[in-house]
Amino acid sequence: MASVLKLESFGQSDVKEILTVESGVVTVGREADNSLVVNSTSVSRQHARIIEAGTQWVFQDLGSTNGSWINGVELRPNEIKLLRSGDILQLADFPMRVARIGGDIVKSGSLSMLDTAVAPSVLIFDNQEFKRESLLQNTGSRFLIGAEDGELSIDVEPDNALFEIVNNGKSLEIRIKTDAEAVELNGLIIVDTAVLSDRDKIVIGNYQIIVNDFRSAFDLVERAIGSSVNGTKHHHKSGDGGYFLEKRPESASQINAKHLKTKEEAVDLVDRIKGFIGILTFLLIAGAVIFVLVMLLK
Repeated sequence: MASVLKLESFGQSDVKEILTVESGVVTVGREADNSLVVNSTSVSRQHARIIEAGTQWVFQDLGSTNGSWINGVELRPNEIKLLRSGDILQLADFPMRVARIGGDIVKSGSLSMLDTAVAPSVLIFDNQEFKRESLLQNTGSRFLIGAEDGELSIDVEPDNALFEIVNNGKSLEIRIKTDAEAVELNGLIIVDTAVLSDRDKIVIGNYQIIVNDFRSAFDLVERAIGSSVNGTKHHHKSGDGGYFLEKRPESASQINAKHLKTKEEAVDLVDRIKGFIGILTFLLIAGAVIFVLVMLLK
């Protein structure tokens, strides 16, 4: 069973809890029959859904007209994304925040402790529909996917496996066992062993496999907290004691400055090329004049 999910809306000055659920599917959109109704003409009638996936929650844009973003990153239509406490969701012009997914991070203040409800696992989807969660909480635990009788299957013997996902004690890793099928990791074809991180997505055939591994998420948090803020990442402490990372969008002045710098560099390069061409032209003309003078003197 998934942990409690709490969502809140926020404006310029106020934050308001808008939904708390413990299980099931939350639909979001403009139509009155949605679990969460958004009164905005920019939001589609059936804009998105938040799905209970084993012990986790995932977000899916349902091919909306004006799109959805998580932490400033736009999702592709029907893309499925694992949610974490502190995630900023934006559906068209409607922003909301995942106030809490219970069990994400222990409230003890220790960044090295995990709730047992957050054991590493993989979430398996078949044609966009959640099939099951496979827990990989012990070192050596593994998940196999392969082919039997010409069909992809998530229940295969090791000899028939196309790849396996293994808990090596520090992280999850994917090990490719055959090149018979194309395996994508975050949109790139992989042919060998690769270390997996929280929220990574593996695609093979009609299957999508999403990685749930809070150990890698903790590594990111500890690095962020242990170093100075450099302008691209923040660390925040949520109201209930949990930590989360949030990507800070660049300001207009930063973007303009970046574009201006690029433009100045391009202009400087053009000026250098023009200068080089001018010198080369002068040398060619001078050489031609000298050649003509030499011929006349003969």
